[in-house]
Amino acid sequence: MEKRLEYSVDLLTAMAMKCIIKNLSFYQNSEFKALEQLPIPLKNSILKKFTTTGLNTKNVNALLVALINKQTTEINMTPFTITDNLLEKLCVCENMKKIYWFRDRIGCEFTSAGLINFLEHTPELTFLMLVKNDEINDAVLKCISNNCGKLEVLEIAGSENVTDAGLMYLSTMNLTSLSVIEANITDQGLIALSKGKITETLKELVVSRCNNVTHLGLKTIVKHCLNLTWFNLMNNANVNAAEVEDIDQILRIPLNQVFYDLTL
Repeated sequence: MEKRLEYSVDLLTAMAMKCIIKNLSFYQNSEFKALEQLPIPLKNSILKKFTTTGLNTKNVNALLVALINKQTTEINMTPFTITDNLLEKLCVCENMKKIYWFRDRIGCEFTSAGLINFLEHTPELTFLMLVKNDEINDAVLKCISNNCGKLEVLEIAGSENVTDAGLMYLSTMNLTSLSVIEANITDQGLIALSKGKITETLKELVVSRCNNVTHLGLKTIVKHCLNLTWFNLMNNANVNAAEVEDIDQILRIPLNQVFYDLTL
Protein backbone atom coordinates (compact mmCIF):
# COMPACT_ATOMS: atom_id res chain seq x y z
CA MET A 1 0.00 0.00 0.00
CA GLU A 2 1.37 3.39 -0.98
CA LYS A 3 2.26 5.60 1.96
CA ARG A 4 0.66 9.05 1.89
CA LEU A 5 2.68 12.08 2.88
CA GLU A 6 0.97 14.81 4.84
CA TYR A 7 2.26 18.39 4.79
CA SER A 8 1.18 21.37 6.84
CA VAL A 9 -0.23 24.43 5.08
CA ASP A 10 2.80 26.47 6.14
CA LEU A 11 5.17 23.92 4.66
CA LEU A 12 3.23 23.76 1.40
CA THR A 13 3.22 27.56 1.20
CA ALA A 14 6.99 27.66 1.75
CA MET A 15 7.55 25.01 -0.93
CA ALA A 16 5.36 26.86 -3.42
CA MET A 17 7.06 30.18 -2.67
CA LYS A 18 10.50 28.66 -3.18
CA CYS A 19 9.45 27.19 -6.52
CA ILE A 20 7.91 30.46 -7.77
CA ILE A 21 10.88 32.59 -6.70
CA LYS A 22 13.28 30.20 -8.38
CA ASN A 23 11.36 30.56 -11.64
CA LEU A 24 10.46 34.26 -11.59
CA SER A 25 12.03 34.80 -15.00
CA PHE A 26 9.34 32.51 -16.44
CA TYR A 27 6.62 34.99 -15.42
CA GLN A 28 8.53 38.14 -16.29
CA ASN A 29 7.60 38.45 -19.98
CA SER A 30 3.91 38.67 -19.09
CA GLU A 31 4.64 41.25 -16.35
CA PHE A 32 3.92 38.58 -13.73
CA LYS A 33 0.19 38.49 -14.62
CA ALA A 34 0.00 34.78 -13.75
CA LEU A 35 0.96 35.55 -10.16
CA GLU A 36 -2.24 37.54 -9.72
CA GLN A 37 -4.10 34.21 -9.51
CA LEU A 38 -2.14 32.99 -6.47
CA PRO A 39 -3.85 32.57 -3.08
CA ILE A 40 -3.53 35.70 -0.94
CA PRO A 41 -1.38 34.09 1.82
CA LEU A 42 1.11 32.94 -0.83
CA LYS A 43 1.14 36.39 -2.43
CA ASN A 44 1.92 38.04 0.88
CA SER A 45 4.66 35.54 1.68
CA ILE A 46 6.39 36.25 -1.63
CA LEU A 47 5.88 40.00 -1.17
CA LYS A 48 7.51 39.92 2.26
CA LYS A 49 10.44 37.94 0.90
CA PHE A 50 10.73 40.30 -2.05
CA THR A 51 10.72 43.55 -0.07
CA THR A 52 12.90 42.47 2.85
CA THR A 53 15.67 40.47 1.20
CA GLY A 54 15.34 41.45 -2.45
CA LEU A 55 14.90 39.26 -5.51
CA ASN A 56 17.02 39.25 -8.65
CA THR A 57 14.42 40.26 -11.20
CA LYS A 58 13.65 43.07 -13.63
CA ASN A 59 10.50 45.20 -13.60
CA VAL A 60 10.08 45.11 -9.84
CA ASN A 61 7.10 47.47 -10.02
CA ALA A 62 5.12 44.98 -12.12
CA LEU A 63 5.93 42.22 -9.64
CA LEU A 64 4.68 44.39 -6.78
CA VAL A 65 1.41 45.16 -8.59
CA ALA A 66 0.83 41.45 -9.20
CA LEU A 67 1.29 40.61 -5.51
CA ILE A 68 -0.47 43.38 -3.57
CA ASN A 69 -4.00 42.72 -2.33
CA LYS A 70 -6.58 43.80 0.24
CA GLN A 71 -4.88 41.78 2.96
CA THR A 72 -1.41 43.29 2.42
CA THR A 73 -0.59 45.01 5.72
CA GLU A 74 3.10 45.91 5.45
CA ILE A 75 5.41 47.02 2.66
CA ASN A 76 8.95 48.27 2.26
CA MET A 77 9.01 50.69 -0.69
CA THR A 78 12.81 50.69 -0.99
CA PRO A 79 13.17 48.44 -4.09
CA PHE A 80 10.70 50.34 -6.25
CA THR A 81 10.59 53.34 -8.55
CA ILE A 82 7.72 55.17 -6.90
CA THR A 83 5.33 56.84 -9.34
CA ASP A 84 1.78 58.14 -9.12
CA ASN A 85 0.66 55.12 -11.13
CA LEU A 86 2.22 52.73 -8.61
CA LEU A 87 0.65 54.63 -5.71
CA GLU A 88 -2.72 54.37 -7.45
CA LYS A 89 -2.30 50.59 -7.68
CA LEU A 90 -1.46 50.46 -3.97
CA CYS A 91 -4.83 51.97 -3.09
CA VAL A 92 -6.23 48.43 -3.11
CA CYS A 93 -4.30 47.78 0.13
CA GLU A 94 -7.04 49.14 2.38
CA ASN A 95 -5.68 47.27 5.43
CA MET A 96 -2.13 48.59 5.12
CA LYS A 97 -0.60 49.19 8.56
CA LYS A 98 3.12 49.83 7.99
CA ILE A 99 5.00 51.57 5.19
CA TYR A 100 8.80 51.80 5.18
CA TRP A 101 10.20 54.35 2.74
CA PHE A 102 14.02 54.31 2.79
CA ARG A 103 14.58 55.66 -0.71
CA ASP A 104 16.46 58.89 -1.36
CA ARG A 105 15.14 61.32 -3.99
CA ILE A 106 16.51 58.99 -6.67
CA GLY A 107 13.81 56.51 -7.63
CA CYS A 108 10.97 58.75 -6.46
CA GLU A 109 8.94 60.10 -9.39
CA PHE A 110 5.62 60.68 -7.67
CA THR A 111 3.81 63.95 -6.97
CA SER A 112 2.29 65.18 -3.73
CA ALA A 113 -1.16 64.72 -5.33
CA GLY A 114 -0.39 61.05 -6.04
CA LEU A 115 0.83 60.48 -2.49
CA ILE A 116 -2.22 62.22 -1.03
CA ASN A 117 -4.55 60.06 -3.14
CA PHE A 118 -2.84 56.93 -1.79
CA LEU A 119 -2.87 58.07 1.85
CA GLU A 120 -6.59 58.76 1.61
CA HIS A 121 -6.99 54.98 1.22
CA THR A 122 -4.94 53.96 4.30
CA PRO A 123 -7.25 54.35 7.33
CA GLU A 124 -5.57 51.45 9.17
CA LEU A 125 -2.02 52.84 8.92
CA THR A 126 -0.04 52.77 12.19
CA PHE A 127 3.56 53.33 10.97
CA LEU A 128 4.74 55.64 8.19
CA MET A 129 8.24 56.64 7.15
CA LEU A 130 8.70 59.30 4.45
CA VAL A 131 12.28 60.17 3.48
CA LYS A 132 13.93 62.84 1.30
CA ASN A 133 11.50 64.09 -1.28
CA ASP A 134 10.30 67.62 -1.91
CA GLU A 135 6.81 66.34 -2.77
CA ILE A 136 6.35 65.57 0.93
CA ASN A 137 4.87 68.85 2.11
CA ASP A 138 2.31 70.42 4.42
CA ALA A 139 -0.59 69.25 2.22
CA VAL A 140 0.59 65.66 2.66
CA LEU A 141 0.71 66.11 6.45
CA LYS A 142 -2.80 67.59 6.36
CA CYS A 143 -3.97 64.47 4.50
CA ILE A 144 -2.28 62.23 7.08
CA SER A 145 -4.00 64.11 9.89
CA ASN A 146 -7.42 63.84 8.22
CA ASN A 147 -7.24 60.22 7.03
CA CYS A 148 -4.79 58.24 9.19
CA GLY A 149 -6.40 58.42 12.61
CA LYS A 150 -4.76 55.20 13.82
CA LEU A 151 -1.21 56.35 12.99
CA GLU A 152 1.18 55.96 15.92
CA VAL A 153 4.64 56.43 14.41
CA LEU A 154 5.53 59.08 11.82
CA GLU A 155 9.05 59.75 10.52
CA ILE A 156 9.70 62.66 8.15
CA ALA A 157 13.24 63.34 6.92
CA GLY A 158 14.84 65.59 4.33
CA SER A 159 11.65 67.37 3.27
CA GLU A 160 12.24 71.11 3.00
CA ASN A 161 8.61 71.78 2.09
CA VAL A 162 7.45 70.64 5.52
CA THR A 163 6.88 73.82 7.53
CA ASP A 164 5.19 75.04 10.70
CA ALA A 165 1.79 74.63 9.05
CA GLY A 166 2.46 70.90 8.70
CA LEU A 167 3.26 70.57 12.41
CA MET A 168 0.00 72.34 13.20
CA TYR A 169 -1.89 69.61 11.33
CA LEU A 170 0.01 66.91 13.21
CA SER A 171 -0.79 68.52 16.58
CA THR A 172 -4.31 67.07 16.43
CA MET A 173 -3.12 63.45 16.13
CA ASN A 174 -2.51 60.72 18.73
CA LEU A 175 1.06 59.92 17.70
CA THR A 176 3.33 58.13 20.15
CA SER A 177 6.49 58.75 18.11
CA LEU A 178 7.35 61.69 15.83
CA SER A 179 10.60 62.35 13.95
CA VAL A 180 11.14 65.61 12.05
CA ILE A 181 14.58 65.77 10.41
CA GLU A 182 15.90 68.41 7.97
CA ALA A 183 12.57 70.19 7.74
CA ASN A 184 11.87 73.88 7.26
CA ILE A 185 10.25 74.34 10.68
CA THR A 186 10.72 77.07 13.29
CA ASP A 187 9.90 77.61 16.94
CA GLN A 188 6.35 78.59 15.94
CA GLY A 189 5.72 75.11 14.61
CA LEU A 190 6.94 73.46 17.81
CA ILE A 191 4.85 75.86 19.89
CA ALA A 192 1.78 74.98 17.79
CA LEU A 193 2.58 71.29 18.33
CA SER A 194 2.78 71.87 22.09
CA LYS A 195 -0.80 73.20 22.14
CA GLY A 196 -2.34 70.10 20.54
CA LYS A 197 -3.60 66.79 21.89
CA ILE A 198 -0.47 65.08 20.54
CA THR A 199 1.23 66.11 23.79
CA GLU A 200 -0.99 63.63 25.65
CA THR A 201 0.31 60.61 23.72
CA LEU A 202 3.81 61.51 22.48
CA LYS A 203 6.55 59.35 24.03
CA GLU A 204 9.36 59.64 21.48
CA LEU A 205 10.40 62.86 19.74
CA VAL A 206 13.17 63.66 17.25
CA VAL A 207 13.85 67.22 16.12
CA SER A 208 17.15 67.09 14.26
CA ARG A 209 19.00 69.20 11.66
CA CYS A 210 16.23 71.78 11.77
CA ASN A 211 18.40 74.86 11.79
CA ASN A 212 15.61 77.39 12.27
CA VAL A 213 14.51 76.05 15.66
CA THR A 214 15.97 77.42 18.86
CA HIS A 215 15.97 76.79 22.59
CA LEU A 216 12.54 78.46 22.88
CA GLY A 217 10.72 76.00 20.62
CA LEU A 218 12.43 72.89 21.97
CA LYS A 219 11.87 74.02 25.56
CA THR A 220 8.18 74.64 24.92
CA ILE A 221 7.42 71.28 23.31
CA VAL A 222 9.34 69.33 25.96
CA LYS A 223 7.58 71.21 28.74
CA HIS A 224 4.17 70.12 27.47
CA CYS A 225 4.96 66.48 26.55
CA LEU A 226 4.76 64.98 30.02
CA ASN A 227 4.94 61.36 28.81
CA LEU A 228 8.17 61.79 26.84
CA THR A 229 10.68 58.96 27.39
CA TRP A 230 13.03 59.43 24.41
CA PHE A 231 14.29 62.69 22.95
CA ASN A 232 16.75 63.43 20.11
CA LEU A 233 17.73 67.04 19.40
CA MET A 234 20.97 66.35 17.54
CA ASN A 235 22.56 68.79 15.06
CA ASN A 236 20.30 71.79 15.53
CA ALA A 237 22.67 74.66 14.74
CA ASN A 238 20.99 77.29 16.94
CA VAL A 239 21.08 75.34 20.21
CA ASN A 240 24.09 75.62 22.55
CA ALA A 241 25.34 73.60 25.52
CA ALA A 242 23.72 75.76 28.19
CA GLU A 243 20.37 75.56 26.41
CA VAL A 244 20.58 71.78 26.14
CA GLU A 245 21.22 71.58 29.88
CA ASP A 246 18.22 73.83 30.52
CA ILE A 247 15.99 71.59 28.40
CA ASP A 248 17.27 68.57 30.31
CA GLN A 249 16.24 70.21 33.58
CA ILE A 250 12.76 71.01 32.29
CA LEU A 251 12.08 67.35 31.51
CA ARG A 252 11.77 66.71 35.25
CA ILE A 253 11.60 62.95 34.73
CA PRO A 254 14.50 60.55 34.03
CA LEU A 255 14.60 59.81 30.31
CA ASN A 256 15.67 56.45 28.97
CA GLN A 257 17.72 58.29 26.37
CA VAL A 258 18.48 61.89 25.51
CA PHE A 259 20.58 62.55 22.42
CA TYR A 260 22.19 65.84 21.45
CA ASP A 261 25.22 67.04 19.57
CA LEU A 262 26.85 70.47 19.64
CA THR A 263 28.99 72.13 17.00
CA LEU A 264 32.08 73.48 18.74
